[in-house]
Amino acid sequence: MKINNFNGDLEDYLLYMLSRVLKHIDEEYDEGEQNDEFYEGKRLAYFEILNMIRNDLDVRGLTFKQLGLDNEKSLKRIPN
Repeated sequence: MKINNFNGDLEDYLLYMLSRVLKHIDEEYDEGEQNDEFYEGKRLAYFEILNMIRNDLDVRGLTFKQLGLDNEKSLKRIPN
């Protein structure tokens, strides 16, 4: 499936979007220690999304590493 304004197929697009989520998590932490409820809620939402994806990958016997996303420091921040 071709995605408008994206030079790749659906799989490439989904991997790109997942890498953007990981980047946003890193930016949340790199921009400073903002400990108010809003930022903690944002972080929790990112982690919930990544945890859901990780669990789905686990069920299928896949990992973030197999998707080429194993070096993201944000993955190390996800609680087990």
